[in-house]
Amino acid sequence: MTKDWLEYADRDYLNAEALIKVKRYHGALLFYQQSVEKTLKAYLIENMGEKIPFVHDIRYLLKNTGLSMDELEKLDLKELSLVYTRIRYPDMDRKHYSNISIVHDLISQFQILYVWIQKQFKNK
Repeated sequence: MTKDWLEYADRDYLNAEALIKVKRYHGALLFYQQSVEKTLKAYLIENMGEKIPFVHDIRYLLKNTGLSMDELEKLDLKELSLVYTRIRYPDMDRKHYSNISIVHDLISQFQILYVWIQKQFKNK
């Protein structure tokens, strides 16, 4: 089951990367968020034996992994968690993601977080 979740996470990450190439940043944000979320859920399944929580909050999922998050202190985990909801609604999307530098910063943070989570897997 972990393998399936990781494959879906990788697919979402590649979709995000493809969207960046054509400057579809908002879609990229959604796919980056999904790639991080699915990788965290895969970690929980593999290492904690937990059922998949039906949440999209990255902070909540990270907390439940039990991993030390010292390396992530520079990331805005609250904002990364809010992307899932905000990007789906035009008024919230415009309010929070109209500034391209903010969008680029979030993309960079998602990329860092995704790579970091991937490194936490023992069998990878």
